Amino acid sequence: MQQLNKQNKLPSFVHLDEFPTVYVRGIENTIATGRSNKISTILGFQNFSQIEDEYGDKLAAKVTKGCGSRIMGQMLDDDAEKISKTIGKQKVLTRQYTYSASDTSETQQVSMDDIAPPSVISHFSQGTFCGLIADDFKDKEENKVFLGEIIVPLELKKHEEEVELPKLYDFRPKDYEAVIDDYYMSHKKTVIQLKSILISTSYKDLIELCGNFEYSMDFNNALIKMFDMDYDSFIDFAIDNNLYLYLKEYLSDKFKLENAKIITEELSEELFQCYSSEEAEDFINSLIEAGITERNKQKILTEVTQEIYNDIYRIIAMELRDPNLDIISMVKGNPKLAKKTIPFFSRLAKSDKFTDSKTRELYNSTCMELQEQE
Repeated sequence: MQQLNKQNKLPSFVHLDEFPTVYVRGIENTIATGRSNKISTILGFQNFSQIEDEYGDKLAAKVTKGCGSRIMGQMLDDDAEKISKTIGKQKVLTRQYTYSASDTSETQQVSMDDIAPPSVISHFSQGTFCGLIADDFKDKEENKVFLGEIIVPLELKKHEEEVELPKLYDFRPKDYEAVIDDYYMSHKKTVIQLKSILISTSYKDLIELCGNFEYSMDFNNALIKMFDMDYDSFIDFAIDNNLYLYLKEYLSDKFKLENAKIITEELSEELFQCYSSEEAEDFINSLIEAGITERNKQKILTEVTQEIYNDIYRIIAMELRDPNLDIISMVKGNPKLAKKTIPFFSRLAKSDKFTDSKTRELYNSTCMELQEQE
């Protein structure tokens, strides 16, 4: 948040759905000052009491009052009254007619009534919302207050579901084809043996073999014994490409099985057939390609996870040295707190969760400064 909430940054968007379920330190400052730094902050929650429970009454009030635009669906009890007061009142002209035998009189009265009474808000149907929209000098909003039903374009939604989502990330390695070729060359003997197994063993026997074992290692060991395969090379290949689960899933999909088990007494003739040579090659190709992609994916996710850890530990280290927070002085002024804090910071400095050297230097310098005070 601190990195985003600075001047001369690109426009950014912070969306926290089910906001009360996570504590976001400094969120009130982001809401209060973020608009001037091109940050749009959206908080989603069920009711106000959730925020008060997590953040406390004072901080919850700062958070909610800092939100200029508010869009609210059905709310009950105190929340409905609070929303009704927020939206405000409107002038309502009431005319009353009195009839007599000789005359008709009209009485007019102007009153201020709630735009959205609490009783109405508490009975909102799904899709009905009320609220108010914030604007500025440059972009005035004529309809700042609204109450109505959002019409969902169901036909458009159906069309959206028919369109496949684009791939946001391709987990294949950059030199994908070269990696596949190298893998084939280094596991050529195992590939030939596996193809031989597939074209000589019926689907039924393969299904029963998969169903006999709960764990992949037991399945791999059984194949090695049955077909006299080289242990080291086959185990490496099978683990690399998750052979057991991949074969099990393939057979389950092909024959519409439950957990790779034959559940009908009537066996089709195809179950007694074997992989064709072409089908076996296609299976092995897809197996290896999926294995290479999955391993590269895990590598990327590990690197990203490490970056996240580095960011978390860096933010904590920077907050320790932040003069506005003045944490060091607070610890120095409390010997009991310092006695507990120094070992904690020392463990942080030695943690293997992060790899950033500058962050480690910050923790070490913090520990040294506190130890000098002792």
